[in-house]
Amino acid sequence: MCAIFGATAAYFIFKTIISIIHVPTIKSTTWLVSMGAYLFAFSPLVWEYSITAEVFALNNALCSIALFLFVDIVRCLLVEETSDQISSVGVTGKIVCGGFVSGLCMSNQHTSLLHISYIILVLTVMLFRSRRRTVIQTLVLLVVTGIAFIGGLSPYIYLYWASHRNPVGSWGDTTTISGWLKHILRTEYGTFQLGGIAGRESAIERIVIYIRHTSMESFHLLFPIIAIALFVFIGKRIVSKDVGITKPKKVSRETTMSQMPSKKKLNKISTTQPSVQSAIESKVNMQSSSPNIEISDTKEDERSVMSIQILLVFGLWIYYTLIWHCVFSNLPLSAPMPFGVHARFWMQPNLALYTLLGVSIHICNSYYHVPSIIDFSLLVVFLSLVLFNRFALMDKSSYGWVLHRYAENTLKSLPPNSLLLAHTDLDWNPMRYLRLCEMDADETSFNRNLDHLSIQMMPYPWFPKKQLQHFPRFKYPNLAFPGIATDRSSEGNAIVVTRILHANLLPADRYSGGVYLDMQSVNEAEIEDMGQWRGYTLIPYGSQYNVLVTATNITLVKSKIEASHVISWKQLKALSTGLPEINDRFMTKFPHGSWEAAVMNVITDSHYQLGLFYLTFAIDQQKSVTLESIPFILDRYLAAKELLTSTWEVVSRHKTLSSSDHDLLKNTALTYLRIQAILSIAGQYQNKLMNILKNARKIKVSFSIAKIINI
Repeated sequence: MCAIFGATAAYFIFKTIISIIHVPTIKSTTWLVSMGAYLFAFSPLVWEYSITAEVFALNNALCSIALFLFVDIVRCLLVEETSDQISSVGVTGKIVCGGFVSGLCMSNQHTSLLHISYIILVLTVMLFRSRRRTVIQTLVLLVVTGIAFIGGLSPYIYLYWASHRNPVGSWGDTTTISGWLKHILRTEYGTFQLGGIAGRESAIERIVIYIRHTSMESFHLLFPIIAIALFVFIGKRIVSKDVGITKPKKVSRETTMSQMPSKKKLNKISTTQPSVQSAIESKVNMQSSSPNIEISDTKEDERSVMSIQILLVFGLWIYYTLIWHCVFSNLPLSAPMPFGVHARFWMQPNLALYTLLGVSIHICNSYYHVPSIIDFSLLVVFLSLVLFNRFALMDKSSYGWVLHRYAENTLKSLPPNSLLLAHTDLDWNPMRYLRLCEMDADETSFNRNLDHLSIQMMPYPWFPKKQLQHFPRFKYPNLAFPGIATDRSSEGNAIVVTRILHANLLPADRYSGGVYLDMQSVNEAEIEDMGQWRGYTLIPYGSQYNVLVTATNITLVKSKIEASHVISWKQLKALSTGLPEINDRFMTKFPHGSWEAAVMNVITDSHYQLGLFYLTFAIDQQKSVTLESIPFILDRYLAAKELLTSTWEVVSRHKTLSSSDHDLLKNTALTYLRIQAILSIAGQYQNKLMNILKNARKIKVSFSIAKIINI
């Protein structure tokens, strides 16, 4: 469906271009002007959301329809002022239809308000200035259009009905008017804010970043072509004035006929003054050719209409760009994921911008009088170059299951009767989709006996009322305290997580399969050696932490950690099953900020955390090293070396790590130093260690220690 919506948006961009350049009396070539629609459709940003199950493709389609109706209504209203043959009924129907489409836009995406408010403002002014309608007629039309607009908002009624069913994972409580309005206005996120984390970029910096990004996605053709067309358009106007071309007066057929002499008078003149008769007939013939004068006048009117349409579309782009970047835009653009979220909202102003591109091509085309065959050939060459340049980038058919595989692998790895606490959308939405939509097809893989909850949702007061009924085993703690937050680096978030863990880890039979915490839930800098964090032990388990209550007996803690080592290794390998390798090809197709790249960040984080876990455990064991423990300690160092080295190889090239690259490099170097130190000790007791390895069958060895000792 999203692909269809993306194609619909491109189609209506083309329709809008044709509506603007429409000159009924002049044959126009329209092959190359479609370049505006094609460039929009094949820009990487638009393509990404045309092949992804997201709301933005539908938003592009609805806003493109609204833009087309806006331009078409403007044309009708302008032409209506100078012609008695334009039907006001047709204009009224388009205005009412535009009201309904505008309502649909608003019900799909709130940022459509920037498009819709501009369109409403312009058309309202034009309607009140129209000489064809009285004030009463205009007010009635606006009321009817308002009713149609409310009809377009009708999907919001579904929220009230859906909230009464209390679906699992549903956000908010819309069973009351206040809750319904709070949900619609995004009060919990910030009504006039894109996100809760503010960036440091100024409005000018954000606009510059937007223009640079849009220019790059259009092969740097967009703005130069528009600029050239502007100079051509202004130049033609100046030349027309310099040569003294004036607008001919419109002469109606009735006036022409009234000025013609009657047959009786003409016959009288013919009998007396033949030369006068010839002069009169010549004048009559010139006046009877007045339709040619009207054609010239029509051309001038069309140019005026076209100029106004272009200015209004350009005004729409300026209006959106300024208000969006000065008021709504607040996410930091220096981080990949917030940048990707922010970039989604650049597609709306680009609807107007790529429309102007198509019109600009028409202006340049009409100035140079490019033949149709060349016009068509240029379009074919251009599309061929676009496909040649971007097919490898936009062909994502072989990676379409990345999020599905990640969610499936995580759910398969968790034991029955477990609690999974998600903190990010990546560990919430894909897994929730599989469990709600595909569990019947594969009940075993998607773990029916798992309680899956979002930490981000729990602090809101509506959560106990609307969601707890689905999780009878889960004990909801008291989360009403000052400074509550869900930012992983904040103290408020740490308190939320610790209270949830404290309420649900004991008794042990509450969740016999264990409690598992999204790795992105806690501040990594606070995790101490061997996974110790605020009285809990966080053991890496794939992309999650297996959370244990830290016992007062440190020997018992170490024995539990040691027992988990092999399990953690197996779960990490299982997490990557079916997922592509992190390489240049993958990262080119899915740059930072995409969900697929986010999956790879999580995979890299998982490798790093387990390597760090092994390293800190081995360092602790080395404090009281014995001859019998040397093989075991060396084995953990080697495991840490393999994980940290492979992680560094990926991160140094692709930057797929949430933590500091410097810390990763430092810990990798530390691992090599520790291995060198333990090997120097082992070399002194080579024969004894070989005997220990032969006799100690209980030691879990992941690598061939004997070969390393023999070196």
